[in-house]
Amino acid sequence: MSLNELPLNARTVGSKWLFKKKTNTDGAVYVFKARLVAKGFTQTYGVDYEETFSPVADFRAIRILIAIAAYYDYEIWQIDFKTAFLNGHLFEEVCMEQPEGFMNPKYLNHNPGEEHWTAVKNILKYLRNTKDMFLVYEGNMERELGVSCYTDAGYLTNSDDLKSQTRYVFVLNGGVVNWKSTKQSIFATSSTDAEYIVAFNVSKEAVWIHKFISGLGIFPTIKEPISMYCDNTRAIAIAKDDEVTKGARHFRVKVQYLRETIKLGDLKIEKVNTNDNLADPFIKALAFSKHSELTRNIRMLPASSFIWSEIVMPSSDPEKRTVSNK
Repeated sequence: MSLNELPLNARTVGSKWLFKKKTNTDGAVYVFKARLVAKGFTQTYGVDYEETFSPVADFRAIRILIAIAAYYDYEIWQIDFKTAFLNGHLFEEVCMEQPEGFMNPKYLNHNPGEEHWTAVKNILKYLRNTKDMFLVYEGNMERELGVSCYTDAGYLTNSDDLKSQTRYVFVLNGGVVNWKSTKQSIFATSSTDAEYIVAFNVSKEAVWIHKFISGLGIFPTIKEPISMYCDNTRAIAIAKDDEVTKGARHFRVKVQYLRETIKLGDLKIEKVNTNDNLADPFIKALAFSKHSELTRNIRMLPASSFIWSEIVMPSSDPEKRTVSNK
C-alpha cells in the first residue's frame, strides 16, 4: 500500500480499520483479521456513485423463517461460502484517505466524566445479567400460528428537539421476529399523534410481513389480518373513523393509508391494556418484575428456563395468556 497525491478536485472517502477474531468450532482463536475499509456512507448518490444493489438477506425474513420452521418442526440447513465477497470492477475513480492516526476530540470517550463512567458500568451490568438470554421459537401445533404486533409511543421523550419515540414489536408463534425503537422524524403535537404515527409506520411493516409470508404458501392463517394492539383509545378511533377528524388533519395522508390497510384486510387494530403491551420494555424504565414478565412474554428467556417446570406461554390475544407446564 502506498500514498499518492490527491488529483485536482477529487473527492475523498474516509477509511477505517476493522478487526476480527476467527474461531474454531471449539471456540479457540486461530487467526486475527484486520481489514481496511472505506466509509461508503460518506459518499453522495449521483455524485460519487450510481445505483447499487447487494442481495443480502433481511434479518426480519430470517427470523420469520426460523419461527415457522420451529412451529412445523422443520430441519434448518445453512451454507457458508468463504469467498462470497468478490471484487467487482469500479467504473468510478475512488480516492480513499489514509486511516486516522490521532484521537478525535469530538468523541466522549476522549474526555469521560462521572456520568459516562456510570453509564458504562450500567451497560456492563446489563450484559452480565443477560448473557444467557435467548429468543426462543417453539413448535406448538395446538396453538394457532398467527402474527400480531404491539405498538407504543413515548411522547416528547427527546429533551433536545421534543420529538417522540416510536416502538413496536411483531410476534410470530409467541416469538419476536421484528422490533424497533427509534425517534420519530416529525414532531407530534399530542400523545395521540405520536401513537398514530407509530401505527402508520407499523402498518407498512405489517403489509410487507403479510405479503412475504403469504408468498411462502405454507401459512394458512396468514389470510387473516395481522392484529395490531395499541393502548391509545383515541388513535384507534381515528383509524376506524371514515372521516378525517379535526385533530388529525395535519397528517391526513398517514390517516388515509392506515385506514386503507385495514380495509384491504392486511391489518386490524385493537385495544390492549397498557400493562399487557409488549412494546413497553423498548423505551420505558419498568420495574424489574414487570420488565421480566414482558420479556418472557416475547419469548426472550434465559437458558436456565428451559429446565423449569413452568414457563409463561403468551397468546396472540393478550387476554388469553396462561401458564402451562413444560
